[in-house]
Amino acid sequence: MKKAKCNFCILQIQTSRSLPCREALKPNLVIFDIIAFLYLASMRAEFTQKTKEILAARVAYRCSYPGCSLLTIGPGHENEEAVTRTGEAAHIYAASENGPRPNPSLTQEQRSAITNGIWLCKNHARLIDVDTSNFSAETLLMWKQQAEKDTYRKLETLEREVVVDSETLIALQNSLVCSAKWLSAQPDKWVFEVGQFIEGDLQMLRNFAMEFPAIATWNKFILIESQGDGRELASFSWEQVEHGKIRIYCTVKPKAPRTSPHDQGGDIAIDDNFDIFFKDGDFATVQGMDSAIQDIKIHLSSQPGDYLYAPLIGSEIPRYVEKYKSNIPLLQRLIKIEIIRLLTVSLPDSSTKQPSPSLHYINRVLYVQVLEIDERQKLATINLSIEWGNQELWEGKIKLGVNTNRQVIDWNDDDL
Repeated sequence: MKKAKCNFCILQIQTSRSLPCREALKPNLVIFDIIAFLYLASMRAEFTQKTKEILAARVAYRCSYPGCSLLTIGPGHENEEAVTRTGEAAHIYAASENGPRPNPSLTQEQRSAITNGIWLCKNHARLIDVDTSNFSAETLLMWKQQAEKDTYRKLETLEREVVVDSETLIALQNSLVCSAKWLSAQPDKWVFEVGQFIEGDLQMLRNFAMEFPAIATWNKFILIESQGDGRELASFSWEQVEHGKIRIYCTVKPKAPRTSPHDQGGDIAIDDNFDIFFKDGDFATVQGMDSAIQDIKIHLSSQPGDYLYAPLIGSEIPRYVEKYKSNIPLLQRLIKIEIIRLLTVSLPDSSTKQPSPSLHYINRVLYVQVLEIDERQKLATINLSIEWGNQELWEGKIKLGVNTNRQVIDWNDDDL
């Protein structure tokens, strides 16, 4: 949907009617703004009172935001029967097409369903909608599930029940990937409880913490599967708490700037076999978004060391495909983590001299699905769903080269 200049323009676009813009109707601005506001408000899929009460009750009326757990109900001071409520039923996916975390595929009924709601205190209900770059729908759903499981666990009569925590994959380096549970999520300070290691081990985690000041900037980050993005790390520490559990503390840097795929420029086109081809008697070319999609294909198919002028450019995806091809569900998650790294970590750019992420035109990875692995051709076909840097959504198939039989340099600080 194209951007509109005012509420009345939005009304005109959504109703597909030929209506004059409010700028041409200045004598009646108040009236038309009220009409537009009321129309747009009617398009929001609001929760019923019953749905709100169930959402609140399932977390014992406590905020579901990690590290908060603020009680949102209590006695009022007006009289003996007064009750004060300070919580809100927030939408996981947007309540309307123009809201935060939109999902055009949802119907009005699905937007207002209990499955699309999370109970939060007023402060965090506003925060997740104001700072949408930090909070994906997948993360909010995971927080909701975890808050309900924590509440369930605390019920005295059910204390012997086994409840599995909601976890996501995180990565601190390419060689340090594990499952983890969100414990706290402040704007620049994130806390996790570490679960099972997928790549690396506890000793590598200890080494990462001890050597952190000396590690190159591009090799210390936190990537979060549920978020679909990540951050470079400003500081990192860990501790072992009760029952031998490992807790990590991450201070994160601001998110790297994003660009529009339409500003990607042009390039010579390549086909599925990575060969250039001719069109109308000349080299075929790609422009704008098509150029960005091809750039994604090239970055995901390359390995570090493939380009002498930029030895850090490339991905771990060919290695992941070779190592985890017998476990497709895990492979899909690791590919998502690796794409997140490429849109998070700033690398030296020989053309601009300014560090920037390889996939700076992607804001968030929504999901990855492995469709086919052709071991003979050394190709893998994936279905990729992303949010571009300009908030547009895109989904499509990409064929990747996954040949690992190439000379690859070691990643170390000397490569810079």
